Amino acid sequence: VLRNTDYCLALVCYTGADTRMIRNSRPAPMKQSNLEVLTNTAMVIILLVQAVLALISAWLHVQFTPQLKEHWYIYPREIVLPEFIGWWLTFFTLYSNLMPISLYPTVEFCNAVQCYFIQNDREMYYRAPGFNHGNGFPALARSSNLCQELGQVSYIFSDKTGTLTQNDMELKRVSIGGSKFGTFVQGETGFNGEAAVQARRLQDGLVDSFLEVLAVAHTVMLTTGKNGKVDYEAESPDEYALVKAAADLGWSFSGRSGKDVTVQCSAPGERPQTLQYRILAVNEFNSTRKRMSVVVEKRGTGECWVMVKGADNVMLERAAHVQPALVQDLKEFSMEGLRTLVIGCRRLDAQELSEWQARYDTAQRETKNREEKLAAVAEDIEKNLVICGATAIEDKLQAGVPEAIEKIREAGIKLWVLTGDKLETARNIGYSTKVLAPSMDLRILDEEEGTMDLREVEKAWKAVPEISDRALMVSGKALQGFMEDDKKKAKLLQIASSSSVLIACRVSPAQKAEMVRLVREGIKPSPVTLSIGDGANDVPMIQEAQVGIGIAGKEGRQAVNNSDFAIAQFRFLESLLFVHGRWNYRRACTFTLFTFWRNMVQVLMMMYYTWVSGFSGTALYEDWIRLSFNLLCTLPILAVGCMDQDFTRSQSLEHPTLYRIGAEGLDLNVLRTMNTIVAAITHSLVLLVLAIPAFAAMEIHGNGDYYTFGTACYTCLLMDVNYRAAFKTHNHNKVTVGAICLSFIGYAFWLVAYPMNKILVNMLTPNMYWVPARMASMVYFWLFIFITPLVAMVIDVFVSFLFQRFAFDERTKIIRRIHEQVNERAYDRSKSMQNHSSEDGETCWSMDECRVIMGSTSPDSEASDSDSSCHKAAPSRMKRDINTSRFAQQCLPDVRLQGSKSYTNVCRTGVIGGTVLLVVGAGCLYMSAGYRQGRILYHENREP
Repeated sequence: VLRNTDYCLALVCYTGADTRMIRNSRPAPMKQSNLEVLTNTAMVIILLVQAVLALISAWLHVQFTPQLKEHWYIYPREIVLPEFIGWWLTFFTLYSNLMPISLYPTVEFCNAVQCYFIQNDREMYYRAPGFNHGNGFPALARSSNLCQELGQVSYIFSDKTGTLTQNDMELKRVSIGGSKFGTFVQGETGFNGEAAVQARRLQDGLVDSFLEVLAVAHTVMLTTGKNGKVDYEAESPDEYALVKAAADLGWSFSGRSGKDVTVQCSAPGERPQTLQYRILAVNEFNSTRKRMSVVVEKRGTGECWVMVKGADNVMLERAAHVQPALVQDLKEFSMEGLRTLVIGCRRLDAQELSEWQARYDTAQRETKNREEKLAAVAEDIEKNLVICGATAIEDKLQAGVPEAIEKIREAGIKLWVLTGDKLETARNIGYSTKVLAPSMDLRILDEEEGTMDLREVEKAWKAVPEISDRALMVSGKALQGFMEDDKKKAKLLQIASSSSVLIACRVSPAQKAEMVRLVREGIKPSPVTLSIGDGANDVPMIQEAQVGIGIAGKEGRQAVNNSDFAIAQFRFLESLLFVHGRWNYRRACTFTLFTFWRNMVQVLMMMYYTWVSGFSGTALYEDWIRLSFNLLCTLPILAVGCMDQDFTRSQSLEHPTLYRIGAEGLDLNVLRTMNTIVAAITHSLVLLVLAIPAFAAMEIHGNGDYYTFGTACYTCLLMDVNYRAAFKTHNHNKVTVGAICLSFIGYAFWLVAYPMNKILVNMLTPNMYWVPARMASMVYFWLFIFITPLVAMVIDVFVSFLFQRFAFDERTKIIRRIHEQVNERAYDRSKSMQNHSSEDGETCWSMDECRVIMGSTSPDSEASDSDSSCHKAAPSRMKRDINTSRFAQQCLPDVRLQGSKSYTNVCRTGVIGGTVLLVVGAGCLYMSAGYRQGRILYHENREP
């Protein structure tokens, strides 16, 4: 951004691989979700199963060949490859649909839709005065393949400044010469110790030295707006707050021209003075040095000074003398949750300055390792400092941070806060944000305030096993020592992973990334980690975690540009994880398992048919009909993968414990996979059992040919797939219902466009001509396609009942609790309405009341999600930035049947209907068998 410039005549840009930005940049790592890893592994297993099935079928073919060899229309006369290998390849190709290759593009489609919902969520849209140049900032999804990972997070690594806080700094207290000025009152603005500081200036020259460093040692620029108002442009909020505070106290930075700095100094009762300084060198701040300094020459006097400000741990190490009172004041400031900086300076003699300036100029001209050499040169002059005092700055918490952290902990997610602040500051902020709780057993790993013995902490926690809520604090210096020893590193991870919260203080960006790597590589199975930060120093941590969240704060957009997702406020993490993350994880798991299930059912049906076809490798379904399988059977579950919601937004936020299902991987594990395999075998057997009598009935009427029977079986398969998709859907809206209808309409269109079209059918498969008409003319066919989903419903409902009855997990508990509340409200409402009708002589039911009683939870009903995103009107500015429609906000009117009275009624109807149709079908089979036997006897009697 070009700043502090009225006119620009030309702009020279340095580009290419050798620029400092590219040299210092790190390529974005390739991140792969756990679901993708599981899917790829499953694909390999399915490929092996496909090979085994083909091997079994080829062996059976070889065994039965002598008995069926005389059927010339089944077996070819010649085969190029050896018989066993050739038939293995035949069956391997026949079962190729077992591997759902279409899963990959359809998953990407679902991911794109889920990203669209995240980016248009109005509950994560932020706009405030002074933020983002007055523009709104919606959530950003920069990595579509990680939408499901948001629902599986076990560890959150968070920065503090600008992430948990507003990064809006304000000076509150100072310590000069052993005396404290100002008091910290929560909610009060400004520095209330100005009068005391001005009074002390008349007695102690150290106050002016303190203010002089604040007014000179910085890189702030003075700007003038269009309205003539003068303001400061600073690289960080800390510098802005300190320069502004110094101006309020009488040392006002008034301009910068090249290397010259002008300061207006005014003291009580004296005329203002204009002081000129010549900047000889600037030693910049970085996260490793944790300090910045300037070397200046005072105009008029010729004195040369080095003025330094930085973190207390690095400044006190370089001090000529440390006052005990200052150390105590720093501790007090930190316990109040204030950010502290130590101010120091030292006068330089001409010889020392000349020698140092030569080394500094040499380091400036270096092209390799320039930053390291400049830091080494700065180290030579930043020593034996006279400590002028210390500052204490307040960084206010963001709105909603304590509530968000409380829900994060309730969801079972472990929160690690990695900050550059002092231990006392971090501890105080930890309590105010509810990262730490008073009931926690807090242990500190630090040389000064705690212990460096990891075994001591482990022993102390083992002594009180009844206290499970534990917290650990570790300093950056202690952390560095632990990381250098592999045994200590392993022990640290063991202790840290057993605690609910960890706070690391005075850590560098490299240490932040190292902590994330420690958890990812040290804990097995590897948990899903999430890092969230707002500044460039958080980029290594964000890139190291599986999921990186960037917060659009006041420290630029480096974190956002290197993140997977971006939000404007920490509290939006609630919606991102507990709503979108949990929904997306469940959708992806349902979609993936369903895709495996439907392909297994199709292939198992073809495998059963090989027993009938003499293991000849003949497909049950005609090729051009089977070609529509991926499209028609993907549409219903595609809507589920994009729109399904087992709980509404408000219910998901109200019950954070639901999130543990994803973190523990309960929706896609070995048990769920085995359930899917058993369900596929069960449904394929249902189709087989129903297909046998259907074939007999179709044959007796002269429609039992290969093409008609195969198309009928394919139609029943499509019915079963669509039924199963509806059964797996939690909330039925116009999208999910429309997808199922579109699947049927598409199949009907294909039956008309292909087999009923004489020109097209002659080009493809002539024997398919008029097959749909012959198939639809039989009552047995209609019994076949309607009995199939009803019988499957009987089985599915029974299994679901057993699961909910005996596998009583957290989700089932909450479902029952919610539906009990809904039913109680419905009962109370109906009772009150009955009383009202008995008094008035009539019954008045509203549409909302009907929805409650019927189990509907649409956004228009009282039992539904009361989210503001579905009700209140969106501001016009928001409408320009995001889509605020009901579809984009995922709050379409819907009906949720599972667990409700309506669901029970539907299941009962399905069971009764399925039983009745089974009886009718058995009668038809019996009659068909009689007719068939009569026809056989008739033909036998007519034979000569």
